[in-house]
Amino acid sequence: MSSDLHDKIVIACARYFKNGYSSKKCQVYLNPQTYSWRSKPDIVAFANEKVVHIIEVEPNFKKAFNTYVLHGIEQIMLCPGDRRWIALPKKEYLKNPNVAKEECSKKHIGLLTSETKGRGVQIQKVLNSKKSIGRLGSEGPGRPPSTLLKLYPNVYKRFKIGEDDSLKLK
Repeated sequence: MSSDLHDKIVIACARYFKNGYSSKKCQVYLNPQTYSWRSKPDIVAFANEKVVHIIEVEPNFKKAFNTYVLHGIEQIMLCPGDRRWIALPKKEYLKNPNVAKEECSKKHIGLLTSETKGRGVQIQKVLNSKKSIGRLGSEGPGRPPSTLLKLYPNVYKRFKIGEDDSLKLK
C-alpha cells in the first residue's frame, strides 16, 4: 500500500470517529507521539470526554495479524487506550475474515475495513471494540480517561487548549 493510500485511510478513519460522535464531542489526533517508540498508533480519538480510542491502520493481513513483528495487533496492544482498533483494506480482510475476527475478538480489538469508492475511502465497522482492561486501560478508582492522554505528550498539550486535527479532515 502506498503511503498516499495509507494517509487516505487514516483520514477516513479519523472522519469515521469524528462523525460517529457529535463533532464537538470527539477530538482526533493524527500520528500522536508517545513515550515509547514501540507504541505509536496512527490515530488517537478522545470521544465524549470519556473514551480514548486508539486506531492502527495496516496495509495488509500479514502486517495486521503477524505476531512475530511489531505491527498491527501486537503494536496496538502496547498503546494506552480504552478501546483499540485495527483498520485494513477490505480486500485484505476478505482473504481470511474468520481469522481476523477471531484474533481481534481474543484481544478485545475492534476491526474496521476500508474500501476505495471513487476518489474517497469508505470505512466499515466489522467488529466492535470492547473496553480494554488492565494497566493500559483507564479503569481504576479516580482515574479519569483524560489521564491516558498524558501518555501522548503532543496530544495532551493540544487537548488542554481544545485543539485537534479536525481541520486536516476536510
